[in-house]
Amino acid sequence: MQRVLKLTDTGYASRRRPVRFRKGAGPQPASPSISPLPLTYRLRMRNAGSGTWATLVKQMRAATGMTGAELARRLDVDRATIWRWEAGRQKPESPDLIKAFADLFGLDLDDALKAAGLRPSTEERQPAPREATDPDVLKLLKLLADPDTAETTKTQIRAMLRVLAELADQQPPRKTIRRRGA
Repeated sequence: MQRVLKLTDTGYASRRRPVRFRKGAGPQPASPSISPLPLTYRLRMRNAGSGTWATLVKQMRAATGMTGAELARRLDVDRATIWRWEAGRQKPESPDLIKAFADLFGLDLDDALKAAGLRPSTEERQPAPREATDPDVLKLLKLLADPDTAETTKTQIRAMLRVLAELADQQPPRKTIRRRGA
């Protein structure tokens, strides 16, 4: 006698059936759909331009809710590169890449370049030490800047300064003597 087994609701086919016949289910795309890039993120963040490149990338990505992979795709770099930027292990070498980053987030290009270390910031730059100016030279400069000084006097001062400059050019350069302990 032959038994006919009836399909029971405990087998593999019964578990797969609801998944197969779901409404709207069908073949899935091979890769996630690429959404069109939005215009720039117009963010105004306090102190966004200051600090290091790592903090700038972290702040901008966190403020927009963007993943590292999405930022990498939009800048056309590898995901690991974004991770190295945020970890502070690497900075971008190309100004074009920094420009794309600044355009994406609506940042000032100078601030982004300063954060990446490709443009010196104004705070880091120390003014060159000024040499002590002779008081007589200061008097001459004041006379030249004074609107009440006659034009003939200004012309004579300028001619005299030209002659002195020519004399200084004719002199051989002096060797500087270094003092010990100074």
